[in-house]
Amino acid sequence: MDKVQKQRGSIVLYKEERNGADYIRIEYVNSQAVALLLAQDTDVEKTGNSSAYIPATAFKLPDFYDRYSPHAYIDYSRVYVRHPKPKREYILPRGYLELLEQKRYSLSTIKAYKIYFSDFMEYHKGQDLDLLTVEDINSYMLHMVKEKHISATQQNMRINAIKFYYEKVRKGKRQYYGGIARAKEYKALPEVLSREEMKSI
Repeated sequence: MDKVQKQRGSIVLYKEERNGADYIRIEYVNSQAVALLLAQDTDVEKTGNSSAYIPATAFKLPDFYDRYSPHAYIDYSRVYVRHPKPKREYILPRGYLELLEQKRYSLSTIKAYKIYFSDFMEYHKGQDLDLLTVEDINSYMLHMVKEKHISATQQNMRINAIKFYYEKVRKGKRQYYGGIARAKEYKALPEVLSREEMKSI
């Protein structure tokens, strides 16, 4: 083992315009390996001992990162801006969210019910929810299963979100909804979605 451990280099990327064209400026320090890789890259134009340029049209951040990250830390914050996903607004019937909170449903269940009942409302936009029939609701669930290919867990959760409105908020009689038979493994109201389904919300 070498007595002196080599210091890992660093790269900072900048957006820059040269001669009317867009470029990515590459500034690097403490890395001969980076210098050698840049010298081998046909798209790169070296301009000094610690800087180089690459046309923006030829620059692909994932490829650059894969090639150079083993040899240097890469700061790409000046060329890549992560835009936050727009926050979805949910318009729910009066009392729906309040009753969920009063009954101390888990945060994950409240989030799922908000999303799934909002989807239900959007599907029936322009219609009076209180005039929908059991057949209307079953038709909606059948659409979600056949056309959207939702999982058994999500199917049951969506049904529960709908039942909560009609049976708890509107204090209607208990009904069977689903369009098709519920999944065989269904025994109790599920309150937890899989990790993959939570990511998709």
